[in-house]
Amino acid sequence: MRQNFSALFDVPVTIAPSDRPLGTHVFTVRVDKDDASILRWSVVSLPAPARHVERHYEDERALRRRKIAGAVEVKALPVANSPAEALDRLTIPADAMARITEALSTGGSIIVSDQGITAGETGEGTDFIVSLR
Repeated sequence: MRQNFSALFDVPVTIAPSDRPLGTHVFTVRVDKDDASILRWSVVSLPAPARHVERHYEDERALRRRKIAGAVEVKALPVANSPAEALDRLTIPADAMARITEALSTGGSIIVSDQGITAGETGEGTDFIVSLR
């Protein structure tokens, strides 16, 4: 967890197994203008990188060729989870959830992604970055 470009804490998160990738989803919170105790969430899900879509298309073409030739069928690449499915697969320790809840305010974000923190620049003094490629 980061706040104002500083790391506050790290905690292991359990991800339920699945044959589908999580995808990349950015959940952003805002406090309700009429009732500060109510949080409103919006989500933006990033499309699969072009190389994955292209690979999926190539796999589909190869699958059709194999079917015509009578070869063994190959499964197509799985589609990423929807935002709700991705959240449902996560288990975050209760004490960490309490700390996250306390720190939430308008403009705060929770990012769920297969990319992990090594996929972008998230070093000291930076915000968490989600790669768009």
